[in-house]
Amino acid sequence: MTKIAKDKKGAASNKNKFKADDKVYAMDNGDLYEAKVIKLKPSGEQFTYFLHYMGWNSRWDKWVVESDLMAAGPEALEMQQQLKDKKKKAKVNAAKRKEDQKVKEQIKKEDQKIKRARVDVKKDTEDDSGVTEVKVAMPFTLKKQLVTDWEHVTQEPRRLVKLPREVTAADVMAQYMDSKANRGTPQQTARAQELMDGVRIYFDKALPLILLYRQERTQYDITVQKLPGKSPSEIYGAEHLLRVFVRLPQLLAQSALTPPEVTQVQKLLADFLRFMQKNHAAFFVQEYEDEEPEEPQTA
Repeated sequence: MTKIAKDKKGAASNKNKFKADDKVYAMDNGDLYEAKVIKLKPSGEQFTYFLHYMGWNSRWDKWVVESDLMAAGPEALEMQQQLKDKKKKAKVNAAKRKEDQKVKEQIKKEDQKIKRARVDVKKDTEDDSGVTEVKVAMPFTLKKQLVTDWEHVTQEPRRLVKLPREVTAADVMAQYMDSKANRGTPQQTARAQELMDGVRIYFDKALPLILLYRQERTQYDITVQKLPGKSPSEIYGAEHLLRVFVRLPQLLAQSALTPPEVTQVQKLLADFLRFMQKNHAAFFVQEYEDEEPEEPQTA
């Protein structure tokens, strides 16, 4: 406990510093409280004082040692304010630590959901556990989009993306190529076009096989019957195109590309993902369909 009443040598005074009816400030649990001296008595090398705390019920009156008292005045008020500020700062810091911990836990939960979403996308594929993945940098916003999409489709009440999408996967890739043509060299544009062609071919072939959740397969059957001649990249949009990038790291690891070629592809894919993130509001749906799809008609 902070010792307040000391003489210049640091020893306790053997004379009473306060008398009955004096206004003092008493230290208690890290705060200074205004009080009035009711009575006093000697106690060893110092006096103790029976105090009534101003504004408090008399049941809180108690004996306090002299070393925990300050005379009323500017110095006591200044120390009282300093102690209040210190406590307030400590409280703010504690709240910030609690909030930081809450954010960390939320991020951990989101990461777990992302992993679960990835497992659902991959569950029907062959075992390639011996393959080392080539990382493709995905912005956190798009990782959260994967989670949101997974929750809408697989969790109750199940909701699906309305098909066909107004902005299709083919449209997204075409808009990306337009942006590359405006800001890249002809050589860079050609490389990007080659990559987008490959992504579109893979998307069209892979979507009905490994890119759909079980809950979406009936909707797929109905839609392809209604839109004969349309490829998946002309029906589905950014939500399903993004799922391709869960599989691409493994595909790159299995490819015959040289390390420099893999690095170049990684850069292009990261650039494409940044383009999707930048245009997130335009490419991704804001609402999913609540109703269950009808059963496909049979001839």
